[in-house]
This record gives sequence, structure tokens and C-alpha cells, in this order.
Amino acid sequence: MNNNLLTYKQEVYRKIHHLSSLFIPLIMYYLSDSSSLLFISGCLLLALLIDFGRNKVLFIKKIFNYTLKPVTRSYETNFLSASYMIISFFFITLFFETSIIITAMILSIVADTTAALFGMKIGKVKLFYSKTLEGSYIFFLTSYLILYFSNIDLSNFHMIIIAFLTMFVELLSPTKFDNFTLPIATSLIIYFVL
Repeated sequence: MNNNLLTYKQEVYRKIHHLSSLFIPLIMYYLSDSSSLLFISGCLLLALLIDFGRNKVLFIKKIFNYTLKPVTRSYETNFLSASYMIISFFFITLFFETSIIITAMILSIVADTTAALFGMKIGKVKLFYSKTLEGSYIFFLTSYLILYFSNIDLSNFHMIIIAFLTMFVELLSPTKFDNFTLPIATSLIIYFVL
């Protein structure tokens, strides 16, 4: 048994926390480029403070143990997946335009969540890193829908290509690092398709 896997109930709770990070692209949508960089820098600082303080600062440790420890995976003893995600959000904010940044963030948050939950619930065909064919299919569909409703002018063909490529990035990324690789790869793929 893979000790990095959580029960379905724990995974749902973890993904609710994951979805709460949608506040980042929502706020950045209304900010200027310089304000967005300042905002994401503050988010990164907060994430790192939680990550490093959860083992050293009693106040942070108590809050962490109450809210996040029950859904922390075994490989997150030193660095949380959420911190990897915020670091990647910071990098894409440095290099890409707002429409790409926001779309990549939303796609990474929502498609990852739906893939994990559906894959765990209905997934039968195991692929890589405990990920399933069914979860990957849901990831593709969710990505396509996010691209369809984004404010980026893409043809149907381009949306299918981007959804397909991001699905493969997520599938082939070790679970420990997919929160880091997915936003960066999604931004690059959209940039080069445009």
C-alpha cells in the first residue's frame, strides 16, 4: 500500500483546502501587474512561514496540527505541496501575462482536484504515481472547460491540444511535485500555442 495515499474523506478535505487557493487568481484578476507580483510575493511569504514555522513556532504548529496535519502526506514532512504550488504561481507571475497566469492557476487548482477525487472514487486503471486513466480523463475534460470559459482567444483545436498536454504533464509528474510542474507547464503550453 502506498502510504502517500489518504482515505477518500481525507482527500476531499485536502482538496477543499486546495480549492480555497482559488482566491489567488480571483484577487489577481482585479490587480495591476505590479500589485499582482506584490500580492503573490505575500502569499509565498505566508506559505513559507507556515511551512517552516509548523515545526518550530508553537502558535503555527497548533493551528497547522488542527487544520492541515490530518491531510498531510508522508512526503510533506519538510515541504508542503501547497508551498510548491505558490512558488510556481510566483514564477509564472514573473514571466507571463495576466490572462495566461490566471488560466494556468485555475486549471492547476480545479483540474487537479477533479482528477484526484474522481480518480480515487471511480478509477480502476492505474497508470503512474497512483494516478488513474479515469482521473486523467476527468482532468482533460475539466481543463478543456476551463480553457473554453477563459478570456484567452483559443480555437477548439488549441483548447484540445492544451488540455491534452496539461493532462500528460499532470499524469507524468510525481504527486509530490505536480503542484509545482503543472502551473509552469500550463503557462508555457498556452504561451507557445498562442
